[in-house]
Amino acid sequence: MSNDPLAGRRKDAPLPVRWVEPSFAIVGPVAKSVQNWDYYEGALVTVGFTDGKTYNVAGSGVMVAPGLVLTATHVVREHADALEAKSLNLYCHGLRSKGRADLWVYRSLTYAEDESDIAFVGVELNSEIGDDWYVSCLPISTRAPSKGEALSIVGFRFDDPGAVAALPPIDGIPVASRGQLYIAAGKTEDVYYPIHDRVMAPFPTIEVTCGSLGGMSGGAVIDREGAVVGILSNSLNTADGRGPSFAAWIIHALMFEVTLPWPPGLYTPKTPILDLPESQIKIIGRDKVERTGPRQIDYSLWR
Repeated sequence: MSNDPLAGRRKDAPLPVRWVEPSFAIVGPVAKSVQNWDYYEGALVTVGFTDGKTYNVAGSGVMVAPGLVLTATHVVREHADALEAKSLNLYCHGLRSKGRADLWVYRSLTYAEDESDIAFVGVELNSEIGDDWYVSCLPISTRAPSKGEALSIVGFRFDDPGAVAALPPIDGIPVASRGQLYIAAGKTEDVYYPIHDRVMAPFPTIEVTCGSLGGMSGGAVIDREGAVVGILSNSLNTADGRGPSFAAWIIHALMFEVTLPWPPGLYTPKTPILDLPESQIKIIGRDKVERTGPRQIDYSLWR
């Protein structure tokens, strides 16, 4: 861990950001584990909680700007009070190439109780960096996927704490968690706005004809251009594992304000997502969404 990884950088040095390039995974409608976790260079993260004794990965998340992770609201909601009381802490891990990982620690949380399943976690880097370090992020797209368009779902699934506790130490170090990165691909069945239904998904939703696994919630739903169009919310547990899965459509995230304390001095408190600097967050089709009031937007459909 490092108390201030940026301490050695010049105060006026811009924070380096790289956007993950599009890729095409050879996967089908059933979620399969993959070995090249490091492809995303830390843009896909685990979302886990610790009481200081055990660490439990509850879901997945997506780094879309330095210090900003998107995840599913239901992954973090039940822990919000404990985070506020500091009886729990939240950590995100982003696996990188050459055996490295970024460690991010919780600093702020924003979400809506009913109108969305997208939560915003402000995080601070808590691991050492080198001269060639950069923040790896996935771009966002406001484009509505067309019916039949291929989409990919990417997220982590980790063992429960009881299973991990039985594992032998590695080089004398206790195992905190064990899991895999999973990917599934399917077609866009439909885009539902303003809601899919009042019970399962009372928010704008993309239905994808593929399965997903528990723990992948909060992971990225990615279009053909490599941009995030949704955050995985839930799926139907079918015997063949083919879903469908449901994503919270990303345009609903753009009506929120966030307070991001890291990097120090980069962001203004309570800034709408749409107003975050273009150098720090890439929103394809930003001009198609207009924030018209607190948690209100106008959207111009484009495909």
